[in-house]
Amino acid sequence: MNYLDYLEVYTDGLLREGKTGAGVFIPDFNLKLLLRLSDGSSVLSAELKAIEMALNTLLQSLPPSKKWLFLVTQNLPSSWSQK
Repeated sequence: MNYLDYLEVYTDGLLREGKTGAGVFIPDFNLKLLLRLSDGSSVLSAELKAIEMALNTLLQSLPPSKKWLFLVTQNLPSSWSQK
């Protein structure tokens, strides 16, 4: 399958030092979204929130006729941890 016509979407949920967050990265849009969740949120909640954020972004940005194939990972690109 040729993936040149598809859009990559990366999502991640993270729990570190008692703080939980969700992230989305869409390279073709040059878009990074980060959201801090409330204290006590689980990693699962963060993972699901990140997927929801990605889907909402795509629903608002892509025409309905666009083919949708999602590449969803558990880890954001390593370059994010450098910033």
